[in-house]
Amino acid sequence: MKKKKDLKTIIQKYLQGSASQEEIDRVEHYYNESQSDLDITKEKSDLQLQELESRMWNRIQKGDNIKPLRRPGRVYLRWAAAIVLPLLFIGGYYLSRHDAEEINLATVGPGKIGASLITENGQVYSLTSLADLAKLEGEGIYREESGVETAMHEIVTPKGGYYQLVLPDGTSVWLNAATVIRFPSHFAKNKREVFLSGEAYFDVTHDKSAPFIVHTDQQSTKVLGTKFNITSYKGQQTDVVTLIEGSVEASSQHNETIRMTPGHQAHIGKHIRYIAVDNAEDVAAWRNGEFFFDNTPMDEVITCIGRWYNIEVDLNNLPNNRLNGLIDRNVPLNKLLDLIETTSNVKIIVKNGRLTVATNQGK
Repeated sequence: MKKKKDLKTIIQKYLQGSASQEEIDRVEHYYNESQSDLDITKEKSDLQLQELESRMWNRIQKGDNIKPLRRPGRVYLRWAAAIVLPLLFIGGYYLSRHDAEEINLATVGPGKIGASLITENGQVYSLTSLADLAKLEGEGIYREESGVETAMHEIVTPKGGYYQLVLPDGTSVWLNAATVIRFPSHFAKNKREVFLSGEAYFDVTHDKSAPFIVHTDQQSTKVLGTKFNITSYKGQQTDVVTLIEGSVEASSQHNETIRMTPGHQAHIGKHIRYIAVDNAEDVAAWRNGEFFFDNTPMDEVITCIGRWYNIEVDLNNLPNNRLNGLIDRNVPLNKLLDLIETTSNVKIIVKNGRLTVATNQGK
């Protein structure tokens, strides 16, 4: 009980009937205190576990309340599930069908609208439609007027999810799967700052008196008003900033800075590599329901697919094949994989519950 990583073990033991009386008391006490009405019909990702586990752990110990976005006509499950499943949502932990040895790829659907709002005080709200944030704003949940103390909130999309929001200044943001954005309830007068992990497209409202700055672990991008895409997933060697319209200034954590013009990309890590691209708009094609691959190596292709379809992938011993083109990502997984196999001379199979790619020896 000393480490937050015990959370998953405790929940699993509760489900299996092997929890100690102390562990049972903690889980059931938390449920009774919270009376949570979270949406528990959707599987949740490891990203949510990482983002919310510490909050979950603190609430189990403190008994803090979690207030969901209530929906009329809700059907409650039997008592045991009603106790455990909201906790699994908060912790981001679930017993996925993808853990099985065999997966019917025809049943694995594409990502859909879905995210979580985490307010500064730790309250968690399930967002299953683009109107949910507007409802919360109307209730005064997460956006305050200037003049009151600023609160920092997060929106988290799971693997297999995406979301769109409008920031306090009117800037529109599209979040790809497995993405976290942290932003204030209102911006300061002289600057607008947000923090990103994952991939997002920004359509920034122009304000020459208040630059808009996106911070990631590896870089910061400063703009006045423009359209650009940032890819900054954990594990990437470099962040990628693609400028579609306007002008931005990208800076690495090593104080290297470059001013970008439309149709260019900055690959930012220890150094900045600045290149022209013929298809800057296509880089953000995910907003319109398409994957865009531009001589993309197979490890990046399969990682992208796994993130969108919420399925584990095996990145070992991948072939050197690369993929090009725009591909519909709103189709069942088996149809997508059939297309990739046909055009890329690879064979994609399920092995040990993971997608595995090999060179197609039959061709």
